[in-house]
Amino acid sequence: MMAFVLIDLLRALHYGLPSTLSLAELLLLPTPASSAALEIYNRVVYEHLKPPAPCEGDAALIALVAILADIHTLAIAFHPLGVVAAASTSSSFPKLAGKEVSLINPYIPFSPSNENRLARRRLQRALDLWAEAFLTTSNEHVTVLYHFCNMYLNLPSMQILPALVKYPPRSDTDGRPSQEQQDMLDAELKAQPKVQKSAWLVLEHVQHDMFVSPTWLPLAVFYAALVIWRMVHLQAEGGSHGSRKVLLLFKAELNNMCWPCCTVMAATLDSLLA
Repeated sequence: MMAFVLIDLLRALHYGLPSTLSLAELLLLPTPASSAALEIYNRVVYEHLKPPAPCEGDAALIALVAILADIHTLAIAFHPLGVVAAASTSSSFPKLAGKEVSLINPYIPFSPSNENRLARRRLQRALDLWAEAFLTTSNEHVTVLYHFCNMYLNLPSMQILPALVKYPPRSDTDGRPSQEQQDMLDAELKAQPKVQKSAWLVLEHVQHDMFVSPTWLPLAVFYAALVIWRMVHLQAEGGSHGSRKVLLLFKAELNNMCWPCCTVMAATLDSLLA
């Protein structure tokens, strides 16, 4: 059952859609690993306590997948609410001497922006506790997933990137991102240096066999590549000499994977190099 939940989550990540299976279907299975994963998840997410180690089988991985599902739900369902609320509130403000007067308080209880901030802080704490307990003993594949979680949590507008680069599976359905969406994405990238660091760590820890690689590896590498591409673009606007040729490193990794999506992902990166 875990395989179905994982594939459903990766499908949701790939297409920028909500996942259709609940965490209960992942964490409440009558298996020792799921029971241990539920304990880990509850301790790091709700109790803010370091989980017990060692754990049963794949329990640490299952708990990390559950945290990623929370991060994706936050980005897809709740983050846009805060953006819309901020935009509508800002548009209703009067202007003083030709300048807009911003009176937005991001800490108003139960406001979308405050609830998003609190949820991100809770999930960041959960990731930190998970890493403290399991990261040093995790294999490279799980380490990649952890860094991808960190990257996504700190860049909730990450789903804008595939449409921005006209990635075929997304461009037909998502359309071209608006200028407001692009500005929001760029503001998050500039405000969170951790995003770029996490993208590089995804690439650093990629290890795979030509015929065997985890299902999450292509997505993690592709999104990390798009983050680096956008950062190079932003740095170029500021006079930096960052080169898009760094995308060749990500393209080489995608070309070495056997999943069908890797061909389209590599071709998309190739178009960004033109």
